[in-house]
Amino acid sequence: MKNRFLTLFVIFGVLAFSSCKDDKELSTEEAKQEIAQVSQEMSAMINALQEGEAMNAMNEFMGVAKKSIVKTEDEEWFDAMFEALDSQINFENLDSELSNQHRFMYSSYLGRYTWNFETHLWVKTSANSIILEFPASKTSTTNNATISIESFSDMQVTVDGETAWLPTKVNVKVAKDGTKLMSIDLNEASYSNSFPYVNKFDVTIFVAPVTEHFVYEKKTNRQIYASQTLSDNLSSLGAEGTLNLTKDFDQNFDETYFNTLVGKVFFNDLTAKFNLNLASIVNYTEDPTEAQVNNDIKVDFYVGEEKFGYLYAENERFYIVYNNGDKEAIEVAFADVITALENAFSGNEVMKKMSLKKKLALRKKAQKFEKTIKFVKYLKK
Repeated sequence: MKNRFLTLFVIFGVLAFSSCKDDKELSTEEAKQEIAQVSQEMSAMINALQEGEAMNAMNEFMGVAKKSIVKTEDEEWFDAMFEALDSQINFENLDSELSNQHRFMYSSYLGRYTWNFETHLWVKTSANSIILEFPASKTSTTNNATISIESFSDMQVTVDGETAWLPTKVNVKVAKDGTKLMSIDLNEASYSNSFPYVNKFDVTIFVAPVTEHFVYEKKTNRQIYASQTLSDNLSSLGAEGTLNLTKDFDQNFDETYFNTLVGKVFFNDLTAKFNLNLASIVNYTEDPTEAQVNNDIKVDFYVGEEKFGYLYAENERFYIVYNNGDKEAIEVAFADVITALENAFSGNEVMKKMSLKKKLALRKKAQKFEKTIKFVKYLKK
């Protein structure tokens, strides 16, 4: 029972919480209809990403058509083209700078690097940023793809006697035929020489047609705020939260510093607002009682500003208790949403086109998500 409660805490804990406004109430049937609608909207959002321009262009560009770790002809072409870039950008020197000076010398590499189809070499001309112009595929007859680092700035940070230069602002863009497919914008970052070192980190990542925005900020020595959103033209998925500590950050930081975590997680109009008493949860020494769990984990569910239920622990399971008093196991109430997420990681066309090597790499990155899915399945037993 303890493991189930703590795992649920992990699921909600990575998300965040916000204070409630004056709340209206939604009927049970209306709430169930909204949850069903969310599963359809989530599937549409996932499909939009998988079938978007950026994903299709990457598949074309990299030639990931075979399910083996042996490189395809297109991948060999791509490797050869970018190995030729070494004549203009000394990669050994770049690696040495990063390893020894711990700094990317952006100004040293300013220029427009253009692929020459006849000589199979790169031609460099002057520019105020770093721009690579090249064919998007082996069959392209023009340099219809670009990668550009449009701006870059950094600051010096010293940690445990070692100095490094960390980025404070970066703008990277990938385009094909004049259309932006991907971009990374480090909007703002600041650091300190003392733990936890990062004061603020605000980054936006665009993979057509989906935009991800992540913000981390140390508000005080005892409070951290974080938020993350994914959105396309139709839907928005996200979480935000504030972690409050019982004492100031220092090198001995561990779970005993936790006080509360408050925030929300949402998909379009469906929102879970919750408040975790971390100080109590991390000190569970044995299976907590249902009274403890219901006191330490507060979760309320909303559609817009209308509340339709709350989370309740009973008989080693978690339930949604609707406004009329009816209750439903959480894995049953959100079964369609869980299925939509599971389908995103199995059987889609992008996965089918990936080589074994790329699938293994992707699987490692997805391990945390898989643990969450396994937990939900475990609750059904």
